[in-house]
Amino acid sequence: EADVKIAAHGTNTEPSPDFIGDFMVNAVYADPGKSADHVVGRNENIKVSDGWVHTSCEFTVSAESIDRGQDTFCFYANPVNEKGVGYYFDNVKVTEILPEEEK
Repeated sequence: EADVKIAAHGTNTEPSPDFIGDFMVNAVYADPGKSADHVVGRNENIKVSDGWVHTSCEFTVSAESIDRGQDTFCFYANPVNEKGVGYYFDNVKVTEILPEEEK
């Protein structure tokens, strides 16, 4: 979970209040026979005028994925009108929830 706020559009650090952006939560881990990228959360239509927005998502790592040595977690945004979108993130928290049989 995290709090997120739009910070910029391209080099403009003061985008208009009605500017809208999206960002994705990406868990990167080895998953035999599949892509390493796993978009596990998508936050759409965040407006500058929304200010700070709280967001959260849950995901499960495939049971086929046993190597934890190269795992990463990131946020990314697709460009809007061919310009990048910058975000501020605060209070980022990743919590591991073990399956019942491992508790």
